[in-house]
Amino acid sequence: MSAFAANLKGDLGKVTIDTHAGQAAWLSPILEGKWSPRQYECLAEVYVELAREVGYKPAEVQAVVWVVWKRLYSPSEKRRLGAEVG
Repeated sequence: MSAFAANLKGDLGKVTIDTHAGQAAWLSPILEGKWSPRQYECLAEVYVELAREVGYKPAEVQAVVWVVWKRLYSPSEKRRLGAEVG
């Protein structure tokens, strides 16, 4: 079962790694989010370790990061930053 499906079923011990989770981890709002299975696994491990350190479940940490990242970098801001780079 995917982490996303597990999260929807209430399993907060798994972390869903999406584009925003990866962008936040690498501090790059224009990162595309195409990861190898090993990169995905490493990202998930980082979120699990952070959750352990702050006393929350991995899915909770990822959800907070997701919300904050989306507020910091709206789609229009991402387009603007992408145009500056590209």
